[in-house]
Amino acid sequence: MTFRALHQGLILAGFAGIALSVLGALLYVLQSRQLKSHQPGRLLFALPSLDRLDRLHFRALSFGLILFSTGLLSGLFRLKGLADLARFAKDPTVVLSLLSCGLYWAVLVVRASSLRRGHKIAVGTLVVFVFLVVTLLTTYVCPVGHTA
Repeated sequence: MTFRALHQGLILAGFAGIALSVLGALLYVLQSRQLKSHQPGRLLFALPSLDRLDRLHFRALSFGLILFSTGLLSGLFRLKGLADLARFAKDPTVVLSLLSCGLYWAVLVVRASSLRRGHKIAVGTLVVFVFLVVTLLTTYVCPVGHTA
């Protein structure tokens, strides 16, 4: 396995974990709205409890973020000097990836500190996921290109 394949595999595995956490967050928001509406629908009985969805969200986000961060760091290990660092700093995909990773760490730290739980954390995860998808689209819209 090449270093590039490892880097890309970690990024994709992290993205999959984050996507699972987004699913948990989305289901949490749906379930929360059902409970607050005081008009239970079929969806209320089909979904797991809020506590279970919150745990799914937290665990998937934790594992996904660790894998995603490791993948980003492995890409930085490929730098051969300041010239490579300057080239990476100009790549919008790299900059936005680091920014979205930082935003997810902020969401995770706030969630782990028990300052906030539930609806606001779930919405924060969804918002950062949209940002992450936009970041991944910059690979195709603004390809700077990193050749191995």
